[in-house]
Amino acid sequence: MSPVNASFISLVFLAPENTMMSFEKAIEHNASGLETDVYLSWDEVPFLMHDYDLSRTTNIREVLPSSAYEHTANFNWTFLSTLNAGKWFVK
Repeated sequence: MSPVNASFISLVFLAPENTMMSFEKAIEHNASGLETDVYLSWDEVPFLMHDYDLSRTTNIREVLPSSAYEHTANFNWTFLSTLNAGKWFVK
């Protein structure tokens, strides 16, 4: 059996986690598998998100600071799709 190359945390410096870019970078670095987390929005649209809330990986603290620490499933997809999940990465 060959060793597993798990590239979950080790590649976060190359791309924002749970993004297509992160999956592509993992494959470029010979990851033998991908791991992600899926939540359902309030209106039941599946989306990728690792954290309980949106504060660490999106710009919700700029857009709607009072709700930054609410569970990700408390938002509808129309709102979620307006958030920027990679802006913090390019700074």
